Amino acid sequence: MELVKITDLTARMHISSRSLRYYEQVGLIRSVRPDGEKYRYYETETIERLQQILVLRKMQIPIKDILRIYESEDMSVVVEAFVDRLHAIDEEMTALSELKRIVNDFLHTMMKNGINRISALPLLYEEMDKQLEILEEHPPLTYERLAAASERGEGGVQCDIL
Repeated sequence: MELVKITDLTARMHISSRSLRYYEQVGLIRSVRPDGEKYRYYETETIERLQQILVLRKMQIPIKDILRIYESEDMSVVVEAFVDRLHAIDEEMTALSELKRIVNDFLHTMMKNGINRISALPLLYEEMDKQLEILEEHPPLTYERLAAASERGEGGVQCDIL
C-alpha cells in the first residue's frame, strides 16, 4: 500500500490542502496518519476517488450531489446530477443571452444618441434604469415582456447631452 503525503498530493493534483481537508470533513475522502507522523497521507484508492471528484467539480457538479453519488452508487443518481447540471447550464445560457441583448441595446442606444464621452454615460444609465423600474412595477417581469418593452422603445432613449 503506497501512501502519498498531503503536500505531494496537492502539488500533483493542483489542489489546495484546504480543499483536501474539506473533502475529508464532508466524507468524500479519507486520509491516514501513520504512527509518529504529523502529516496526512492518502492511499491509492483515495487518490483515484479524488481524481473522479475533481472531474465532477470541473463539470460544476455541487458537492452535495457528489456526496449523493458516492453514498448511493446507483447510476440513476449520477444521471440525475448530470440532468440537473444541464438544466442549470440552460438557465445560465438564458440569463447570459438576456444580458447580451440588454448590453447590445444599451450600446445601440448610445451610438444612436451620439454618446461619445464617458461623462454622458450616467445620463443614459439613468434613463435605462427608469425604464427597468417601470417594467418592475408590473410583475412578473419575464424575458418576453422585457423584449416587448425593448421593441416598443426602438426610438431609443432620449437624453440631452451638453
